Amino acid sequence: MKAIDIDIERDFAALCQSVANTGQAVVITRDLQPLVSIVPLSRSEAPAECSIWELRRQFDQSCGPLREDFAPPPRHLDEAHWADPFKD
Repeated sequence: MKAIDIDIERDFAALCQSVANTGQAVVITRDLQPLVSIVPLSRSEAPAECSIWELRRQFDQSCGPLREDFAPPPRHLDEAHWADPFKD
């Protein structure tokens, strides 16, 4: 691990971009004590970049196409766990 001296408040975005580009994790320290680490996402963890139409196609494949007579399932109110959010 290499040490670099930067102003983290000013250069945070550049540091994050560097971690993403190089794939090398960085540990942020204060007074030589580790505080946090910045770790790049692996490509498998990164969110998939799909168009809205691709997402719709995936939905249709898994759930079937929506019909005009679509109705949501009935709601079930659990009286034991329900509380009025407007009551003090």
